[in-house]
Amino acid sequence: MIHLGELLYTEDQNLFQKIAGKSGFEVLNEIPDMLEKFQSFLTFSTKRNSDIVCQGIDLKDNMKIVDVGGGSGGLAIDLAKKYPEKKFAVYEVEPVVPMTRKNIEKHGLTEQVEVIPGSFFEAIPAGFDCILLKHIVHDWPAHRATTILKNCRSVLNPGNRVLIVDTVFDRADKRYKRATLQDIYVFCYNNGKERTLDEFKEILGESGFRIESVTNAREDDIIEAIAI
Repeated sequence: MIHLGELLYTEDQNLFQKIAGKSGFEVLNEIPDMLEKFQSFLTFSTKRNSDIVCQGIDLKDNMKIVDVGGGSGGLAIDLAKKYPEKKFAVYEVEPVVPMTRKNIEKHGLTEQVEVIPGSFFEAIPAGFDCILLKHIVHDWPAHRATTILKNCRSVLNPGNRVLIVDTVFDRADKRYKRATLQDIYVFCYNNGKERTLDEFKEILGESGFRIESVTNAREDDIIEAIAI
């Protein structure tokens, strides 16, 4: 039997790895039906809060935006409709790409929203002046999250932005109970965690960013970080 307490001391090995020998995401990517259901859930989750998130994301000073780990493209699609003059891309692992392309085609946005296959642990596509990370950073422990952020920084010019959509963990916040349950979920699933503002400052600072602003978006927060 695996006990939750055992995971507290094994940052590089999550519950899935202890049981199946691989991460939860690796398990999903190997089972197409399960992966499709998971992406459908993420699409529903994105839609539920997308209006508030889109209102909180200001892209007036950006022209090319990439949604890293953007799933089936829900956020990029909504933002493309809000900003028809701008170009977007969704960067996702190969098993997810067909679902992403299908969803973008369904919305008639193939000319505006590109799909790029790849892993954010290996590289981030260059040529964009803003990077979106929605529900990505909280999926990973600090050293893995920092790898993603450093890869983002390596392809941005000073002054370019990364926008992180996650919940800022705060005991005084009315969302604290929900955030605590979410914290337990991402911890068991992938050794992730919900972070306080100071913890975000720490990993962003280590990765070459400074926080410019934090905007509440109902269930989430939008952290605007500037490349320095």
